[in-house]
Amino acid sequence: MRRLITFITLIFITMSLFAQKKQISNVEQTSSWIYVYDSNGKRCYTQSSHAAGTLVGFCTDYYVTCYNNSWYYFWDANGKRLLTRNVNTVGEIIGVTNNNWTTRYHNSWIYTFDLKGNRINARPASVH
Repeated sequence: MRRLITFITLIFITMSLFAQKKQISNVEQTSSWIYVYDSNGKRCYTQSSHAAGTLVGFCTDYYVTCYNNSWYYFWDANGKRLLTRNVNTVGEIIGVTNNNWTTRYHNSWIYTFDLKGNRINARPASVH
């Protein structure tokens, strides 16, 4: 019985180590590939630029690409698509943080969205 409990405990410890969320430390794009690096500096994911689009921004939890100047795709460190938004409906992304992302819409408005894509704030854009 003691062996069984020890074995089950080891399985749970191993599973929890593998289930830890990867943190993104850097994302680089070449003409053909997007490379995602974890907090240890190891490449944790490679993605085709032709399928994902152009890198827009990243933070420790996700990165954003723009496909064909029409769609924003939000990806986690493992390459899982978290969110998709149309460029025409949200505007140009100007900032990405772990808690939210910010866009400039028609140079008139600044919108802030949460990670689920819900707009949480809007203000007029200041003109310089």
